Amino acid sequence: MTKSSIVILDIKGNINSEKAYSRLRHETYAKKLSEVSINKPLRLIVISSGKYFKKDSSENIDFFQIKSSKLNFIGFISKSLWIVKRNNLKVKVVVCGDPWESFLLGKIFCKSFQNRPKIQVQVHADISDKNWEGSKLKHLIRLKLQNYAIIQADNVRTVSEDIAKYIRLMNPSQMVVVTPIPINLSFRKQRSVLEHREMIKIGFFGRLHRDRGTEIFLELIKKLNSYRQDFSIVVAGCGPEEFRFKSELHSLLGFNRVEFLGFLEQPELWKSLTSLDIYFSLAPSESYGLGLREAVIAGVPVISLESNGVRDARMLFGEKSIRIIDLLISSTSLSQAIDDALNQKPNNNAFSIQEALNANHLNLLIESWLEIADFG
Repeated sequence: MTKSSIVILDIKGNINSEKAYSRLRHETYAKKLSEVSINKPLRLIVISSGKYFKKDSSENIDFFQIKSSKLNFIGFISKSLWIVKRNNLKVKVVVCGDPWESFLLGKIFCKSFQNRPKIQVQVHADISDKNWEGSKLKHLIRLKLQNYAIIQADNVRTVSEDIAKYIRLMNPSQMVVVTPIPINLSFRKQRSVLEHREMIKIGFFGRLHRDRGTEIFLELIKKLNSYRQDFSIVVAGCGPEEFRFKSELHSLLGFNRVEFLGFLEQPELWKSLTSLDIYFSLAPSESYGLGLREAVIAGVPVISLESNGVRDARMLFGEKSIRIIDLLISSTSLSQAIDDALNQKPNNNAFSIQEALNANHLNLLIESWLEIADFG
Protein backbone atom coordinates (compact mmCIF):
# COMPACT_ATOMS: atom_id res chain seq x y z
CA MET A 1 0.00 0.00 0.00
CA THR A 2 1.43 3.36 -1.02
CA LYS A 3 1.70 6.17 1.54
CA SER A 4 1.20 9.75 0.40
CA SER A 5 4.04 11.82 1.83
CA ILE A 6 5.68 15.18 2.29
CA VAL A 7 9.44 14.61 1.88
CA ILE A 8 12.05 16.96 3.33
CA LEU A 9 15.42 16.53 1.61
CA ASP A 10 18.26 17.50 3.95
CA ILE A 11 21.59 16.84 2.22
CA LYS A 12 23.36 19.21 4.63
CA GLY A 13 22.41 17.06 7.61
CA ASN A 14 20.91 19.95 9.54
CA ILE A 15 17.93 17.86 10.60
CA ASN A 16 18.97 14.89 12.68
CA SER A 17 16.66 12.69 14.74
CA GLU A 18 19.34 12.53 17.46
CA LYS A 19 19.09 16.29 18.05
CA ALA A 20 16.30 16.75 20.56
CA TYR A 21 15.10 20.19 19.44
CA SER A 22 15.15 19.35 15.74
CA ARG A 23 13.30 16.08 16.34
CA LEU A 24 10.66 17.72 18.52
CA ARG A 25 10.08 20.49 15.99
CA HIS A 26 9.52 18.09 13.09
CA GLU A 27 7.36 15.79 15.20
CA THR A 28 5.20 18.86 15.92
CA TYR A 29 4.95 19.52 12.17
CA ALA A 30 4.04 15.88 11.55
CA LYS A 31 1.39 15.77 14.28
CA LYS A 32 -0.33 18.87 12.91
CA LEU A 33 -0.08 17.53 9.35
CA SER A 34 -1.74 14.28 10.44
CA GLU A 35 -4.55 16.17 12.18
CA VAL A 36 -5.46 18.42 9.27
CA SER A 37 -5.00 15.85 6.48
CA ILE A 38 -7.14 13.18 8.11
CA ASN A 39 -9.35 12.72 5.02
CA LYS A 40 -6.34 12.41 2.72
CA PRO A 41 -3.54 11.30 5.08
CA LEU A 42 -0.04 12.62 4.52
CA ARG A 43 3.02 11.34 6.33
CA LEU A 44 6.10 13.50 6.93
CA ILE A 45 9.41 11.97 5.79
CA VAL A 46 12.81 13.49 6.57
CA ILE A 47 15.86 12.25 4.64
CA SER A 48 19.20 13.57 5.94
CA SER A 49 22.84 12.90 5.17
CA GLY A 50 25.05 11.39 7.86
CA LYS A 51 27.84 8.95 8.67
CA TYR A 52 25.73 5.78 8.53
CA PHE A 53 22.26 4.53 7.59
CA LYS A 54 19.56 4.79 10.20
CA LYS A 55 15.75 4.82 10.35
CA ASP A 56 13.92 6.29 13.31
CA SER A 57 10.13 6.47 13.35
CA SER A 58 7.41 7.79 15.61
CA GLU A 59 3.64 7.97 15.22
CA ASN A 60 3.47 10.51 12.40
CA ILE A 61 7.01 10.82 11.00
CA ASP A 62 9.94 8.81 9.66
CA PHE A 63 13.52 10.06 9.97
CA PHE A 64 15.96 8.48 7.53
CA GLN A 65 19.67 9.11 7.80
CA ILE A 66 21.67 7.90 4.80
CA LYS A 67 25.42 7.55 4.48
CA SER A 68 26.37 10.44 2.24
CA SER A 69 28.49 13.56 2.22
CA LYS A 70 27.09 17.06 1.75
CA LEU A 71 28.67 17.24 -1.71
CA ASN A 72 27.61 13.84 -3.05
CA PHE A 73 24.43 14.85 -4.89
CA ILE A 74 24.21 11.70 -7.01
CA GLY A 75 24.69 9.39 -4.03
CA PHE A 76 22.17 11.27 -1.91
CA ILE A 77 19.52 11.32 -4.66
CA SER A 78 19.93 7.64 -5.55
CA LYS A 79 19.69 6.55 -1.92
CA SER A 80 16.71 8.84 -1.32
CA LEU A 81 14.92 7.31 -4.32
CA TRP A 82 15.69 3.84 -2.94
CA ILE A 83 14.05 4.84 0.36
CA VAL A 84 10.97 6.10 -1.50
CA LYS A 85 10.65 2.85 -3.47
CA ARG A 86 11.43 0.55 -0.53
CA ASN A 87 8.81 2.22 1.67
CA ASN A 88 6.11 2.57 -1.03
CA LEU A 89 6.00 6.35 -0.70
CA LYS A 90 3.88 8.43 -3.02
CA VAL A 91 5.67 11.76 -2.83
CA LYS A 92 3.30 14.72 -3.06
CA VAL A 93 5.56 17.58 -2.00
CA VAL A 94 9.35 17.89 -1.76
CA VAL A 95 10.64 20.50 0.69
CA CYS A 96 14.04 22.06 -0.08
CA GLY A 97 15.81 23.87 2.75
CA ASP A 98 17.37 26.65 0.64
CA PRO A 99 17.06 28.15 -2.85
CA TRP A 100 20.55 27.04 -3.90
CA GLU A 101 22.05 23.55 -3.60
CA SER A 102 18.99 22.10 -1.88
CA PHE A 103 16.66 23.35 -4.60
CA LEU A 104 18.85 21.91 -7.39
CA LEU A 105 18.91 18.60 -5.54
CA GLY A 106 15.12 18.65 -5.17
CA LYS A 107 14.62 19.55 -8.82
CA ILE A 108 16.74 16.60 -9.97
CA PHE A 109 15.06 14.28 -7.44
CA CYS A 110 11.58 15.17 -8.74
CA LYS A 111 12.53 14.42 -12.36
CA SER A 112 12.66 10.73 -11.42
CA PHE A 113 8.88 10.56 -10.90
CA GLN A 114 6.26 10.11 -13.62
CA ASN A 115 3.87 12.26 -11.60
CA ARG A 116 6.28 14.92 -10.48
CA PRO A 117 5.91 16.12 -6.88
CA LYS A 118 5.46 19.80 -6.14
CA ILE A 119 8.42 21.71 -4.71
CA GLN A 120 8.47 24.09 -1.78
CA VAL A 121 11.64 26.16 -1.39
CA GLN A 122 12.46 27.52 2.05
CA VAL A 123 14.39 30.76 2.42
CA HIS A 124 15.90 31.31 5.85
CA ALA A 125 18.75 33.68 4.92
CA ASP A 126 17.89 37.34 4.44
CA ILE A 127 18.56 37.48 0.71
CA SER A 128 17.06 40.98 0.64
CA ASP A 129 19.85 42.36 2.86
CA LYS A 130 23.05 43.57 1.17
CA ASN A 131 25.06 42.59 4.27
CA TRP A 132 24.26 38.96 3.53
CA GLU A 133 26.01 38.96 0.16
CA GLY A 134 29.51 37.76 1.13
CA SER A 135 32.09 37.37 -1.66
CA LYS A 136 31.12 38.76 -5.07
CA LEU A 137 31.56 35.48 -6.95
CA LYS A 138 29.67 33.42 -4.39
CA HIS A 139 26.91 36.01 -4.29
CA LEU A 140 26.63 36.09 -8.09
CA ILE A 141 26.29 32.29 -8.31
CA ARG A 142 23.74 32.18 -5.50
CA LEU A 143 21.82 35.07 -7.00
CA LYS A 144 21.43 33.18 -10.28
CA LEU A 145 20.37 30.00 -8.47
CA GLN A 146 17.87 31.69 -6.13
CA ASN A 147 16.26 33.62 -9.00
CA TYR A 148 15.81 30.33 -10.85
CA ALA A 149 14.37 28.70 -7.72
CA ILE A 150 11.95 31.58 -7.09
CA ILE A 151 10.59 31.14 -10.63
CA GLN A 152 10.51 27.34 -10.68
CA ALA A 153 9.24 26.49 -7.17
CA ASP A 154 5.55 25.78 -6.61
CA ASN A 155 5.64 27.92 -3.50
CA VAL A 156 8.20 29.59 -1.25
CA ARG A 157 8.36 29.68 2.52
CA THR A 158 10.25 32.55 4.16
CA VAL A 159 10.90 33.52 7.77
CA SER A 160 10.19 37.24 7.45
CA GLU A 161 7.93 39.64 5.58
CA ASP A 162 10.97 41.55 4.22
CA ILE A 163 12.22 38.44 2.42
CA ALA A 164 8.70 37.73 1.17
CA LYS A 165 8.45 41.25 -0.31
CA TYR A 166 11.79 40.76 -2.08
CA ILE A 167 10.62 37.44 -3.58
CA ARG A 168 7.33 38.96 -4.73
CA LEU A 169 9.28 41.69 -6.51
CA MET A 170 11.35 39.03 -8.27
CA ASN A 171 8.31 36.93 -9.17
CA PRO A 172 4.94 38.63 -8.56
CA SER A 173 3.01 35.43 -9.35
CA GLN A 174 4.88 33.31 -6.79
CA MET A 175 2.96 31.97 -3.79
CA VAL A 176 4.87 33.04 -0.67
CA VAL A 177 4.11 32.12 2.93
CA VAL A 178 5.82 33.75 5.92
CA THR A 179 6.32 31.15 8.64
CA PRO A 180 9.38 31.50 10.90
CA ILE A 181 10.78 28.50 12.75
CA PRO A 182 8.70 28.08 15.92
CA ILE A 183 10.56 28.63 19.17
CA ASN A 184 10.43 25.64 21.50
CA LEU A 185 8.95 26.97 24.74
CA SER A 186 8.65 23.59 26.47
CA PHE A 187 11.78 24.12 28.57
CA ARG A 188 11.57 27.89 28.82
CA LYS A 189 12.83 29.39 32.05
CA GLN A 190 12.50 32.98 33.25
CA ARG A 191 15.60 34.78 34.44
CA SER A 192 15.43 36.03 38.00
CA VAL A 193 15.87 39.80 38.10
CA LEU A 194 18.94 40.26 40.25
CA GLU A 195 20.84 43.18 41.64
CA HIS A 196 23.91 43.96 39.59
CA ARG A 197 26.59 41.37 40.15
CA GLU A 198 30.23 42.21 40.59
CA MET A 199 30.90 40.46 37.28
CA ILE A 200 28.41 40.98 34.44
CA LYS A 201 27.83 37.82 32.38
CA ILE A 202 27.77 38.55 28.64
CA GLY A 203 26.47 35.74 26.43
CA PHE A 204 27.31 34.94 22.82
CA PHE A 205 25.29 31.91 21.65
CA GLY A 206 24.99 30.21 18.27
CA ARG A 207 27.09 29.00 15.37
CA LEU A 208 30.68 30.20 15.68
CA HIS A 209 31.20 31.60 12.22
CA ARG A 210 32.19 35.00 10.81
CA ASP A 211 28.73 35.27 9.24
CA ARG A 212 27.27 35.12 12.76
CA GLY A 213 29.44 37.97 14.06
CA THR A 214 32.39 36.31 15.80
CA GLU A 215 34.84 38.92 14.49
CA ILE A 216 32.53 41.78 15.47
CA PHE A 217 32.10 40.31 18.95
CA LEU A 218 35.87 40.19 19.46
CA GLU A 219 36.23 43.83 18.41
CA LEU A 220 33.48 44.96 20.76
CA ILE A 221 34.90 42.99 23.67
CA LYS A 222 38.32 44.58 23.06
CA LYS A 223 36.70 48.02 23.24
CA LEU A 224 34.74 47.17 26.35
CA ASN A 225 37.74 45.64 28.09
CA SER A 226 39.78 48.78 27.48
CA TYR A 227 37.18 50.74 29.45
CA ARG A 228 36.02 48.31 32.16
CA GLN A 229 36.80 44.79 33.30
CA ASP A 230 33.79 43.92 35.46
CA PHE A 231 32.44 41.33 33.01
CA SER A 232 32.94 37.75 31.89
CA ILE A 233 31.98 35.94 28.68
CA VAL A 234 29.82 32.83 28.22
CA VAL A 235 29.92 31.22 24.77
CA ALA A 236 27.58 28.45 23.66
CA GLY A 237 27.82 26.87 20.23
CA CYS A 238 30.31 25.39 17.80
CA GLY A 239 31.51 26.01 14.27
CA PRO A 240 34.55 26.63 12.06
CA GLU A 241 35.70 29.66 14.07
CA GLU A 242 35.61 27.87 17.42
CA PHE A 243 39.36 27.29 17.91
CA ARG A 244 40.42 30.78 16.84
CA PHE A 245 37.53 32.44 18.70
CA LYS A 246 38.38 30.61 21.91
CA SER A 247 42.08 31.37 21.57
CA GLU A 248 41.56 35.11 21.02
CA LEU A 249 39.09 35.46 23.89
CA HIS A 250 41.44 33.64 26.25
CA SER A 251 44.32 35.83 25.10
CA LEU A 252 42.27 38.97 25.61
CA LEU A 253 40.52 38.18 28.91
CA GLY A 254 42.33 35.20 30.41
CA PHE A 255 40.84 31.82 31.21
CA ASN A 256 38.96 32.89 34.33
CA ARG A 257 36.71 35.35 32.49
CA VAL A 258 35.73 33.11 29.57
CA GLU A 259 33.49 30.03 29.65
CA PHE A 260 32.83 27.80 26.64
CA LEU A 261 29.79 25.53 26.90
CA GLY A 262 29.88 23.93 23.45
CA PHE A 263 26.68 23.02 21.62
CA LEU A 264 23.66 23.02 23.93
CA GLU A 265 20.43 21.10 23.50
CA GLN A 266 17.33 22.14 25.34
CA PRO A 267 16.70 22.39 28.30
CA GLU A 268 20.39 23.21 28.93
CA LEU A 269 20.09 26.12 26.50
CA TRP A 270 17.36 27.84 28.52
CA LYS A 271 19.17 27.14 31.78
CA SER A 272 22.31 28.81 30.41
CA LEU A 273 20.35 31.73 28.96
CA THR A 274 18.82 32.55 32.34
CA SER A 275 22.29 32.71 33.92
CA LEU A 276 23.23 35.67 31.67
CA ASP A 277 22.95 39.40 32.33
CA ILE A 278 23.32 40.48 28.68
CA TYR A 279 22.96 38.67 25.35
CA PHE A 280 24.92 39.87 22.30
CA SER A 281 23.46 39.19 18.82
CA LEU A 282 25.90 40.46 16.19
CA ALA A 283 25.22 38.80 12.84
CA PRO A 284 25.56 41.49 10.14
CA SER A 285 22.45 40.07 8.48
CA GLU A 286 19.65 38.53 10.55
CA SER A 287 16.50 37.28 8.83
CA TYR A 288 14.64 36.26 11.98
CA GLY A 289 16.86 36.18 15.07
CA LEU A 290 15.93 32.95 16.83
CA GLY A 291 18.60 33.31 19.52
CA LEU A 292 17.83 36.90 20.43
CA ARG A 293 14.12 36.10 20.65
CA GLU A 294 14.87 33.23 23.02
CA ALA A 295 16.92 35.62 25.15
CA VAL A 296 14.07 38.16 25.35
CA ILE A 297 11.62 35.40 26.29
CA ALA A 298 14.04 34.29 29.02
CA GLY A 299 14.09 37.85 30.37
CA VAL A 300 17.64 38.64 29.25
CA PRO A 301 18.26 42.07 27.66
CA VAL A 302 19.77 42.00 24.18
CA ILE A 303 22.37 44.18 22.49
CA SER A 304 22.38 43.81 18.72
CA LEU A 305 23.33 45.22 15.36
CA GLU A 306 20.48 46.49 13.19
CA SER A 307 18.94 44.13 10.64
CA ASN A 308 15.51 43.23 9.28
CA GLY A 309 15.06 40.42 11.78
CA VAL A 310 16.10 42.61 14.70
CA ARG A 311 13.70 45.37 13.65
CA ASP A 312 10.85 42.83 13.50
CA ALA A 313 11.72 41.50 16.95
CA ARG A 314 11.83 45.00 18.44
CA MET A 315 8.39 45.77 17.02
CA LEU A 316 7.13 42.55 18.60
CA PHE A 317 8.74 42.67 22.03
CA GLY A 318 9.48 46.37 22.47
CA GLU A 319 12.49 48.51 21.61
CA LYS A 320 13.87 48.49 25.15
CA SER A 321 14.15 44.69 25.15
CA ILE A 322 16.64 44.85 22.28
CA ARG A 323 19.09 47.75 22.08
CA ILE A 324 20.71 48.47 18.73
CA ILE A 325 24.34 49.56 18.57
CA ASP A 326 26.58 50.67 15.72
CA LEU A 327 29.80 48.96 14.67
CA LEU A 328 31.68 52.22 15.29
CA ILE A 329 30.38 52.60 18.84
CA SER A 330 32.94 53.94 21.32
CA SER A 331 33.98 52.01 24.40
CA THR A 332 32.22 54.58 26.61
CA SER A 333 28.96 54.33 24.68
CA LEU A 334 29.11 50.54 24.64
CA SER A 335 29.56 50.50 28.39
CA GLN A 336 26.60 52.86 28.79
CA ALA A 337 24.43 50.71 26.51
CA ILE A 338 25.14 47.71 28.74
CA ASP A 339 24.29 49.64 31.90
CA ASP A 340 21.07 50.93 30.35
CA ALA A 341 20.08 47.39 29.32
CA LEU A 342 20.78 46.06 32.81
CA ASN A 343 18.46 48.68 34.30
CA GLN A 344 15.59 47.75 31.96
CA LYS A 345 12.79 45.53 33.27
CA PRO A 346 12.10 42.44 31.10
CA ASN A 347 8.98 42.13 28.95
CA ASN A 348 6.81 39.73 30.94
CA ASN A 349 4.46 39.29 27.97
CA ALA A 350 7.18 37.94 25.66
CA PHE A 351 6.29 34.29 26.36
CA SER A 352 2.58 34.65 25.58
CA ILE A 353 3.35 36.73 22.46
CA GLN A 354 5.65 34.02 21.09
CA GLU A 355 3.28 31.20 22.10
CA ALA A 356 0.52 32.73 19.97
CA LEU A 357 2.92 33.24 17.05
CA ASN A 358 4.06 29.61 17.22
CA ALA A 359 0.51 28.31 16.82
CA ASN A 360 -0.26 30.63 13.91
CA HIS A 361 3.00 29.92 12.07
CA LEU A 362 2.54 26.16 12.43
CA ASN A 363 -0.92 26.34 10.85
CA LEU A 364 0.39 28.46 7.97
CA LEU A 365 3.26 26.05 7.27
CA ILE A 366 1.01 23.00 7.07
CA GLU A 367 -1.48 24.88 4.90
CA SER A 368 1.35 25.82 2.52
CA TRP A 369 2.09 22.10 1.98
CA LEU A 370 -1.54 21.13 1.53
CA GLU A 371 -2.13 23.93 -0.99
CA ILE A 372 0.28 22.42 -3.49
CA ALA A 373 -0.11 18.68 -2.72
CA ASP A 374 -1.64 17.02 -5.78
CA PHE A 375 -4.04 14.25 -4.79
CA GLY A 376 -5.01 13.41 -8.35
